[in-house]
Amino acid sequence: MITVGERVKYAIDEVGADRFELAMNHIVIALDITAKRHYKKIKSGRSDYKKLIKDYSWLLEMMSFFGINIEESIFGNYPIEGNNEPTLMDLIYHVLRCSIVHDEGIPSNFLFGDSDHIQLWNGKIVFPKKMIWGLLAIIIFCPCNKNEQIHPDYWLKIFEHKFIINNYWGNESAARAIYDSLEPIRVILKIPYGHFV
Repeated sequence: MITVGERVKYAIDEVGADRFELAMNHIVIALDITAKRHYKKIKSGRSDYKKLIKDYSWLLEMMSFFGINIEESIFGNYPIEGNNEPTLMDLIYHVLRCSIVHDEGIPSNFLFGDSDHIQLWNGKIVFPKKMIWGLLAIIIFCPCNKNEQIHPDYWLKIFEHKFIINNYWGNESAARAIYDSLEPIRVILKIPYGHFV
């Protein structure tokens, strides 16, 4: 069985080779396992998956969307089945995770770009590639993964702080200390359904 640590390693390797969808394959599964462990469930479920992302929205914001309140933002320009105003948690679960696990892969209108900003069009969204690092950070710093291992050369950076991953598995307080030292202005994005029409 592939461990969470191995999935993190494979994801980082794929990011280094500019194969972002392959990286996300490992990340969405590692998040499934992390949610199951974190909430002490027998198997992972949709609500636990989304709750994990929401509970760690502070970390994902800091790593990927600095200045945007992703917990309260809505993306009505990218409606999903049964939900015309999805949150980022909805998009990560239904578009990324479910498209990878149950379908043929990430849709062509859900992209990762080089910009540090979210780019929005009607029915299309481009997230910064650093969102991948934010999702990896959730897996790495979540306390339930404290016993994981990775090759000792792998590291993660938060601003000027470099973390050797093997020394920080499950050490949420290390990342939280950086977040708590910041005082960002957090903007809420409220893109209503039909706004671009």
